[in-house]
Amino acid sequence: MSSVRHIRLDRHGGSSEVEFNPQRISTAPSGVQQGAADGRSIRTSRSVNIFGPIHGPVTEFSFLGQILAHASQADKQETGIPMSLKILAAAAALTIGATITTPVAAQGGLDAIPALMRPEYFSRDLLLFIEGLELSDEQQIIVELAFEDYEQDFNAGIESMNTKITAIADQVDELRDNEDQLLATVLAPIQDWAIEREVLNEQLLENVKVLLDAQQQAKWVAFARRLYREKNLPHGVLAGESVNLFHVTRDLELEPWAGTPLAQPLMGYDVDMDTALHHRFNQSLVQPGSGFIDVIKRREGGSPEDVARRKAMLSARVGIRDVNDAAIEQISQALGGEEGRAFRHEALKRGYGRIFRTTPAQRVFAAALEAQCVTDDPALRTSLQNLFDTYIGRLDEFNESILVETRAWEPKQQANAIENTARRARGENIQRIDDPTRQIYQDRREMGAQYMEELKELIGLECFQALDGARRFLPRSATASTTGDKANGAGQLTSGAADKGPDRANQGRSLIQRKPGNGPLKPNDRGEEGRGGEDQGRGR
Repeated sequence: MSSVRHIRLDRHGGSSEVEFNPQRISTAPSGVQQGAADGRSIRTSRSVNIFGPIHGPVTEFSFLGQILAHASQADKQETGIPMSLKILAAAAALTIGATITTPVAAQGGLDAIPALMRPEYFSRDLLLFIEGLELSDEQQIIVELAFEDYEQDFNAGIESMNTKITAIADQVDELRDNEDQLLATVLAPIQDWAIEREVLNEQLLENVKVLLDAQQQAKWVAFARRLYREKNLPHGVLAGESVNLFHVTRDLELEPWAGTPLAQPLMGYDVDMDTALHHRFNQSLVQPGSGFIDVIKRREGGSPEDVARRKAMLSARVGIRDVNDAAIEQISQALGGEEGRAFRHEALKRGYGRIFRTTPAQRVFAAALEAQCVTDDPALRTSLQNLFDTYIGRLDEFNESILVETRAWEPKQQANAIENTARRARGENIQRIDDPTRQIYQDRREMGAQYMEELKELIGLECFQALDGARRFLPRSATASTTGDKANGAGQLTSGAADKGPDRANQGRSLIQRKPGNGPLKPNDRGEEGRGGEDQGRGR
């Protein structure tokens, strides 16, 4: 029974008949419009649920497990291997991040190995192709089949690599006296797979391109930038490096159409970010001619070359962050007014979550504005709103100061970490640098505690105690009491109360930071990166 099927693609001014075959797809143009097929072919096979997860060998890391298992056994038996297989496995993983010329290499380090074991494109990415290229129904069917063929080839490649690794594991004892050969043997199947994986990625994109008509082909360059951005922008390390401003405009329901204030700055951002992302990827590569073992020795020895390479990568990361920061200001100015302020706050909150996420004091203010003990008294609510507006003005000043210091200090901290790695390798003492934002965060917490004291005096202790999130600002004797009488006059509020315990995700609602006269307050979700108290963040 033949597996060949036929579908006719109706296009502008003509049509093309597509022949489905598990081995090959060819197009036979009819009429005046040939689209973009012109004798080229794409490969595909069975259909697949485009919204279903990918299972099977893709998520299995047995190859690394086998290496580590042999390493553990070798260590226990004290076989006298000069460099344990466990270290070799780690070195192999590190080397992958520094030597393989594929997009996942830009992540660097151990993260590169899991990335190589995952497809570059998932079935959910089909929506990007449909949206960005405006695929017709018939084209969607063919691209869906191309995605399934990609998945099948990917899984087959993973299985082949696992088979090679298993064979290598059986040769460990023979190679244990030759460290360089052992390392090269361990790395070979992984590097081969990385190259094959990149071929599969390029093949999928080509399979899509041959289906496009002239109008869709014209959109390909912009679509390719979007696709590269979606895949690579999330791999940031610095604050502000990974935020996608196109996502911010989408979520705020802003319209970047031609002729709108958003069109020009977003177009510039699109091009500048693409350049910066490719530059970061280029910095992740080792110079031609460098061998795996040389790379590992340079990494282990903290050589000047490795330090320079890491600092070049850091500089590229700063470049991406700076593109984001500059575009945030340009877009917010282009929008102007309340829309511009809302965009700037949301974009900075996503990029610098530790700074701009909702503070505990904000959540208490939000709860107070909705409390019955306040809403029943219009004059009290007006006084409370004025107090809150004053707090927001002070908070904005602190946040801007922290933002400036963070942008300057974080690259210095990362550069110092690179130097410390080299110092350890040379047997030298590491150096620590002070975080200038630490004191500003402390001052901000104390300022919030002072405003909570004013809020308590304004609405009364009984009303204050009932507010969601207020317990962190109460003395311990008051929080242990169930009535206001037992806690009456018990101590002053301190910033230390805000430092204890994790944030309570279900306590209170947050508000968009607004200065007086900027319109009514609106509830907003907490910052995406907010975890724990406002003083908690990534370790320094």
